[in-house]
Amino acid sequence: PVVLMASGIACIIFGSWVHCVYWLTTALALATHPLPDVAAPLARSRLSLALYRYFSYRWLWSGDDGEHGEAVAPFVGCGPPHGVLP
Repeated sequence: PVVLMASGIACIIFGSWVHCVYWLTTALALATHPLPDVAAPLARSRLSLALYRYFSYRWLWSGDDGEHGEAVAPFVGCGPPHGVLP
């Protein structure tokens, strides 16, 4: 992707319209090229599981806070980096 973007910028700056059409044709051909089905193995890889674990929330409830937390409407949480407040 980086080479494709850099070559597209270079084509716009230094190339002619013919070069830009060649670049666009190549980019469209690469965009429609089928990729192998590797979604399932990637979702279960050690790196993916470590990333899920790193970027997920851990909730600690005490008393009846758990029932109260499940009763409220869904929300998007926001936390400080690494869960550390100054």
